[in-house]
Amino acid sequence: MKIIKVLLIVGLLFLCLPSKATHLIGGEMNYRHIANDSFKVTLSVYRDCYLGQADFDYPGYILVYEGDGTFLGYFSIYGQPRKRLPVVIEDECYTAPPNICVEKMQYEFDGILPENDLGYYLSYQRCCRNGTILNVYDDLVDSVLSSGMNLYAYVPPLKTIVNSNPVFNNYPPVAICVNKEFNFDHSAKDNDGDSLVYKLCTPTDAMNTVQPTFQPYYYNYDAFPFQEVRWRSPYSIEDMLGGKDKLKIDAHTGQMTAYPDKIGQFVVGVCVDEYRKGKFISQTRRDFQFNVGECGKFSTAAFFTYDTICNSMVVSFKNESVAATSYFWEFGDGNSSTLASPIHTFPAYGTYPIKLIAVGRNGCSDTITKSITLMKDTFEFSAPLVNFCKGTAAKLEIKAAQDEIQYVQWLLTPSVYTDKLTYSYFPTKSEKVNFVIHTKSGCYYQGSINVVLQNPPNVKIVANPPIIYEPATVTLSVHEDEGYSYFWNSSVPNSSPNAAQTSLYIDSNQWAVVTKTDLANGCVSNDTIYLKVTKCAESGVDYRISKEVLMNCDEAVIRLHLELMNPDITSFVWKVNGEEIENQADIEISTSYGVELPYNLILTQQDLCSENLQFSETIEHPFISYQISPLSICNLDASEILIGVAVDSDVDYKVVWDFALEDTLENTANSVYSWKGSDVVLPFTIIYNDSCQLRDSLPIYFSPLQISASANPLVVNKGDTVHLSVLPDTLSNYFWTSEDANIDNPYIAQPTVVVHQNSAFIVEVTNGECSARDTVNVQVLKLKCTDENIFIPTAFTPNNDGVNDEWLVRFDAATAFLVAIYNRYGEKVFESDDISKGWDGTYKGKISEAGTYAYYLTIVCENQEPYFSKGNITLVR
Repeated sequence: MKIIKVLLIVGLLFLCLPSKATHLIGGEMNYRHIANDSFKVTLSVYRDCYLGQADFDYPGYILVYEGDGTFLGYFSIYGQPRKRLPVVIEDECYTAPPNICVEKMQYEFDGILPENDLGYYLSYQRCCRNGTILNVYDDLVDSVLSSGMNLYAYVPPLKTIVNSNPVFNNYPPVAICVNKEFNFDHSAKDNDGDSLVYKLCTPTDAMNTVQPTFQPYYYNYDAFPFQEVRWRSPYSIEDMLGGKDKLKIDAHTGQMTAYPDKIGQFVVGVCVDEYRKGKFISQTRRDFQFNVGECGKFSTAAFFTYDTICNSMVVSFKNESVAATSYFWEFGDGNSSTLASPIHTFPAYGTYPIKLIAVGRNGCSDTITKSITLMKDTFEFSAPLVNFCKGTAAKLEIKAAQDEIQYVQWLLTPSVYTDKLTYSYFPTKSEKVNFVIHTKSGCYYQGSINVVLQNPPNVKIVANPPIIYEPATVTLSVHEDEGYSYFWNSSVPNSSPNAAQTSLYIDSNQWAVVTKTDLANGCVSNDTIYLKVTKCAESGVDYRISKEVLMNCDEAVIRLHLELMNPDITSFVWKVNGEEIENQADIEISTSYGVELPYNLILTQQDLCSENLQFSETIEHPFISYQISPLSICNLDASEILIGVAVDSDVDYKVVWDFALEDTLENTANSVYSWKGSDVVLPFTIIYNDSCQLRDSLPIYFSPLQISASANPLVVNKGDTVHLSVLPDTLSNYFWTSEDANIDNPYIAQPTVVVHQNSAFIVEVTNGECSARDTVNVQVLKLKCTDENIFIPTAFTPNNDGVNDEWLVRFDAATAFLVAIYNRYGEKVFESDDISKGWDGTYKGKISEAGTYAYYLTIVCENQEPYFSKGNITLVR
């Protein structure tokens, strides 16, 4: 217990909640023996200042364990000014990958480690690593609590050995190049002269996103032995980076080599075992992150020409080199050129190796070599014009030797490849179709076919007569034009099958088809007609009768409207109560209530046959009933009250209060009455159907109820809780309402509510037949622009699963807003001045790749106070 007291003498209690954002990329811990049981502890921590969100800890906490893993306590450790590490590539012909930033914080502490038998473990524990790391699991992405960092060192017992652990000479480079050999001196220096052995080791894990760092108040820490991170397949301790040459370290020299072939961020661990006189005494660990990126070359050689060139010894070369200032060509025939894009004439057909050397600044160069073949070919082809009729297929055909071609590329949209010299498609207009023929000899030939659209003729059959009621001869015709031929096909013989007009004798339902052909281009159109013989007995009648009923006090009036749907109905007659009404579409019939009224409608078709339709109507007396309930008035201060009658009616009505200055509106049973605070009986009359009347009266009684509403507090900040109350609080029913806030339980006398804006709260109290209302107002102070009030997400997952699909800033008091988001190339992928609209992870209609993006945000608050923020967003897929 004495040791723990000594260790905890440093200690200020920090209760602030730690950041959970990702930022850690490595570090190491060193200790140096000063004298007796005094040691200087140095902790180096590295953070990602491009992707990372959380800052360095201030202070940091070094946890102390006895050599058997028993937790003893902690001491606080304070950092020196942070330092940004340079991004350097050890090759003048390459530039470093963009968007890489690393900061270092070095903490130091002079402390006492009393002599014991087991020694000590010193441990710094922190979450979280970057969520973009490829070779180990991270809990922000993989739902696995394995993303923290534990930097620790073992101090042997002083009674056995006095030791200072080795210090690494160099920190690994901030960035290394993909597809480029990597060499680094990872050696260390030991002031005690001990022997050092280097090896790769698995980094250790610590903490989690729920408790990202040690907190003295909670005393949360990782138990010994410390847990290692989990490698993500296919990576392992034997293969931390991937690539054709795996990451290795020389056990004796500490020289580290690799040839990475994948861009990304990778966690690497290095351990140095310390031996004295052949005996192991301690191990020093370093944990760091490699940023493998695409290092830009200062010059890249590239050119284009066809691999095979037929029937020509003159070749054009298109230079596509990047960042080059001079060029040197070798054509493989003993000739050369320094032009950017030369045209060279070769001495003979054959195969030639072509070499291009592109030279950029600082003398950096790049070389590319490829072979081309020049050959003589005798392939011949032709492509005749194609005519096609609208709505039919156009057949493209090339005249050539089929057995000599490899394939044909038809340059349509999209392109079509065939191994034949023909292709059929459906064009919508006249156009030129280009094509490329690739022969089996390796040559290609370009050509085109003109495709000409021909419109088909217009054709429409007309029948005379259009309606056939009895067996008859029908004439069928189409519009006749010069240069066209006609052909009729029918279910019965027709008189002129090759003319524009023909006739048929019809005594039953038949059909006919005409084909019209354009003699100039061969385009064809068809039309079909179906001929139906209609007879009175079969045709029936097609009509529609609409009805309207007008109800008077003593009788009803029925208004009928007839709409005829058959064009062959020539006359009609209504028969009502023995009276006939001819050819009149609208009629009125009066009838008594509850009495059946029969009437007939006779329809005549083409003066040939008639159909007698019978109808019947019975109109019931209009229904009206009402209810009144004695009205109890509970408000002492009321000068006007709403009085009403509950009316149930299917006819128009109005209520007339005999005492009122004006009648109420029709079809309403309510009115406003000036009341003097005493009992009264109010007479009224219900008038319906203009002249029918019902008379009654409504009693009103005086019965007051008084309440008082209050709120505590009356002035609050946005989002604060307010306690509402009403007196008396012993009545039977309460009901609180507000248009501006949601009340947790509106049915009690003393509810609570969270207020976000100026709000009025209305309470209605009911006690038996009486009720009362009161209002209390709560004022909300204008919300300030602070980090605590503005929520800015650090990551989102736009995968359309309904959860976190949109990056959206949340703040309820913005009067002006502007946000812009940039990708790692500096392109603006999103901009909005509407705070309700967020980024869905797309750019120009396409899905953006996973990674880190930068944002710049400006907000103006209600008090016109400006707020600015910038930072990074992680897009996870």
